[in-house]
Amino acid sequence: MERLRERINLAAKALETLEDVETIELPAGARRDVAIMRLVYTFEALWRALQRYLAVVEGVEAGTPKSCLRAARDAGLLSDEQTEAALKLVDDRNLTVHIYNDALAAEIFGRVPGHIGLMRTLLDDMSKKIEAV
Repeated sequence: MERLRERINLAAKALETLEDVETIELPAGARRDVAIMRLVYTFEALWRALQRYLAVVEGVEAGTPKSCLRAARDAGLLSDEQTEAALKLVDDRNLTVHIYNDALAAEIFGRVPGHIGLMRTLLDDMSKKIEAV
């Protein structure tokens, strides 16, 4: 359980850095690029925390981000709508390798606020559930 708490705390700290992008004085293009990079490492920390949560609390082994998100839906952590949004987040994370494409970068950047809200909700829900255990 301690390792799970550590992973959730790491994901929460990563999410805080993503949320802080709005307060940083940067040119618009740089803000976009910083937000996208932080989105990538925040999601990585989040899905690893979720993977651990599922194993420790739910007894479910999931090896990929998408399988973790589907298992989170099955465990009641995500609604169907949230799961669809989370799967889109995985797709956005995967598309970041094509960031040289300005139009794609702008699209992903436009979805960052929604991704932040979803990740915040999932982290908060996991934290509440492990405190109840």
